Amino acid sequence: MRTNTKGFKVLPPHLGLIQGDGMNDESFGEVLHALRSRRYSASNIGFGMGGGLLQQLDRDTQRFAFKCSAALRDGQWVDVSKSPATDLGKRSKTGHLALVHEGGIYSTARGPRKDDLLVPVYESGRVLRTYTLDEVRSAADRGLS
Repeated sequence: MRTNTKGFKVLPPHLGLIQGDGMNDESFGEVLHALRSRRYSASNIGFGMGGGLLQQLDRDTQRFAFKCSAALRDGQWVDVSKSPATDLGKRSKTGHLALVHEGGIYSTARGPRKDDLLVPVYESGRVLRTYTLDEVRSAADRGLS
């Protein structure tokens, strides 16, 4: 075993470690901290993608969710929102929302609006619009991603 220029122990080139089981967004730091505290180089380890990276990342860990913000009731839009007292980060936007492109910037605005870029694709059990992979790629190339 040799020591690198920063003083950390490095395994011979024919040896290495792989850690994948039990990995999640917090355990990476824990493993690297354990290596550092024992003066082993991080170059000794390769991280695999265990099930935790596939199954334990969700809308809460990613701070992302689709939520109902309005309901059409008797021809009138009614605001819907949620504001949990235990986690204000889960507070939702309120009202009928539109995606608009103004001044080169995409933003959410109060709807309904004629310039809304969002279009219904599914409603009441019916598919209203489908997109081919080429159409999706074309939209992404135009900067609509």
